[in-house]
Parts: sequence; structure tokens; C-alpha cells
Amino acid sequence: MRRTFDEFKDDMYESYLRHINKFGSRNTSIERINNNGNYYKENCKWATWKEQARNRYKNNIITYNDKIKTISEWAEILGFHKSVLYYRVKKWGIQKAFTKPLCIEKSH
Repeated sequence: MRRTFDEFKDDMYESYLRHINKFGSRNTSIERINNNGNYYKENCKWATWKEQARNRYKNNIITYNDKIKTISEWAEILGFHKSVLYYRVKKWGIQKAFTKPLCIEKSH
């Protein structure tokens, strides 16, 4: 059965209000859970722009200590810029990239 936009809007309205209350309307976007699926309540959720960017199929996914995250998420956790972490993983591999401290030179 095909549903109307108004029915979809009604289905999503309460979750929309909860999301904008927490993140604001400017940081609220609709996202499909299965990108090949249609827009219906069970396949959609509200997401921030940051979450939307992390859910792209082109993201670099890294598994470390049995946890799966994007390189952006790992960089945020480790306190690195994502380009620094990307370079470290490419140069040294995941284990060393994640455990070797950053060397910061002191200027005199």
C-alpha cells in the first residue's frame, strides 16, 4: 500500500520534535536507514549533519579493539585531526597510529 506524504509527515512528527529539541532545527535532517529503501517510518530517522556526513558509503571505516567507527569518529575520540589520523594509519598501520602519542615540538 502506498502512503501519502501527509501520513509520512504525521508518522515522523513526534520524533522530529524530540530531535529539534535536542539538536535544533538547523541541525536536523531526515536520513534513510537503508539508502536503497523508500521514505517510510521504519526506514527513516532524524540525524544531525555530522551524523549524515559519517553515514556516507565512501567513509573510511576502521575496526580497532572490536569497535567499528569512521576515521572521523576515531580522530575525535583520539584527539587528532582526521587528516593526521588518516596519514598515520596509511604510514604505520592501525595499531601504531592509534597508540603512538603525537610529538609536539616546543618553540623557543
